[in-house]
Amino acid sequence: MLSAEKAAGSPHGQLGCLLSFPLLTPTTPTLTAVTERLLKVMEAAKLLGVGRDWVHKRIELGEIPVVELGDTRKNQRIREADLKAFIERRTFGRDRRGPRAM
Repeated sequence: MLSAEKAAGSPHGQLGCLLSFPLLTPTTPTLTAVTERLLKVMEAAKLLGVGRDWVHKRIELGEIPVVELGDTRKNQRIREADLKAFIERRTFGRDRRGPRAM
């Protein structure tokens, strides 16, 4: 960390060390902006009550999109919203907006 004495000796005074970093604006993406949970394939399989291989097959068929955090299957993640959308697309026999009013 830069000491106050060294920063004061810079041509920009004490703010010199801050000037070298980019300023964050309201439109700058940050990790804190990512609020959606990413599920491991095994977590998604447990939620669906199926095996991991079944989920991988749906991924290969393009039915469930994944976020790839690496170059192997174990680094694939599924957004909660994508899993919910998959469930909705495969739901039949009821009003998709919720239970029917009696």
